[in-house]
Amino acid sequence: MSKKININLLGQIIFCLTIFLFLTLYFYPAPAKAWSLQESLNPLVAEEMRLERQYQNTPIQIQGRIVGTEDIPLSNIKVRLGDKQTVTNISGEYFFPSIPRQNKLLEIDTPDYYQEIIPLVLTLPLTTSQVEVAPIPLVKRIDSKTRFLFGGDVAMGRRFLDPEKKTPRNKIPPNNRDALIQASHPQDGSAKVLEDLQPLFQPNVSDFRSVNLETPVLDNPKTPHWAKPYSFFTEKFWVCASPFKGIKKENISDFKPPYCRGTDN
Repeated sequence: MSKKININLLGQIIFCLTIFLFLTLYFYPAPAKAWSLQESLNPLVAEEMRLERQYQNTPIQIQGRIVGTEDIPLSNIKVRLGDKQTVTNISGEYFFPSIPRQNKLLEIDTPDYYQEIIPLVLTLPLTTSQVEVAPIPLVKRIDSKTRFLFGGDVAMGRRFLDPEKKTPRNKIPPNNRDALIQASHPQDGSAKVLEDLQPLFQPNVSDFRSVNLETPVLDNPKTPHWAKPYSFFTEKFWVCASPFKGIKKENISDFKPPYCRGTDN
C-alpha cells in the first residue's frame, strides 16, 4: 500500500512540473527576451566603437638618428614618413610629433648616398606613446662598389582573398569586403598588396634589384602545390595585373603568358 501511494505521489509531481513548464514557455514574452539580449550587446558594441575612435585619434611620436661612417651624425637630411617630412638637426636626430597609428615606410633620401627605406610597425598599443627607431647608417655611393637588393619570396597568399578561411581550399572564395584581393577583379587588390614594395626597387636604393615572385599560376585551385599540403596558387590573370607596373616590359615579355596579350602592364 505504501509503495502504491509513493508511486501515485511521484506521478502527480511529474504532472504538475510538466504543466508548470508548459505554461512558463507558452506565456514567456519572447520579444522581450530578444530586446533584453540586444540591450546587453549594445554596450559592448558602443564600447568597441569608442575604443576604435580613441585608437584612431591617439597619434604616436617617432624619433631617431641618421648617421654616416663611424657613427658620425648627419645633419640636414630629409626624412619622410608617409606624407610627413622633416630634416635632421645638427645631432642627426629627426622627430615626428604626431603620426597616426598605421604602418608606414620611413624614407631617407639625400645626394651622394643610397636611399634607405625602413618599414615601421606603428599599430601599437595605446600604452606605447613613442617609438625610437634604431640609428640608420647611410651608405655613400662609391664607383668601385655596387649595392645589390634582393627581395624574398613574394606570393599572392590565399588569406588575401579569404581572410576568415571560410571557403574550402578547392574553391575560389567569394568577394569579401575585408579581403585585400577580390576574386572577381583581382588586379587592383594585387597591386595594393605589392604597393609598399615599389619604393624599394627605385634606382636610388640600389644598383641592382631583384625580387622572386614565387607562386604557381593555375587555372584551377584544386591543383595543389607539389610540395605543400594545401592549395597554394595564383589565378592566371593576376600575372597580367598591376603588380608589374614599374617593371620594364622587356624584362617580363618572355614570362607573360599568351592570355596577357592586350593588357597595358
